[in-house]
Amino acid sequence: MAVLKPLDDEMALVMQAVDELVMEGPIAPETFARIRSTFGDHTAIDLNWTVGQYC
Repeated sequence: MAVLKPLDDEMALVMQAVDELVMEGPIAPETFARIRSTFGDHTAIDLNWTVGQYC
């Protein structure tokens, strides 16, 4: 059986953004700002667009 490890801070932030998109519609402004500062504008837009296409 695989051992599950806790998410690192970056992956936890991505999962938070995905949860917000799926459960609430938009990503909260604070979360989007953290995504932008962590990963950059291009990745922030890609994340939003990609998840949004599957919701």
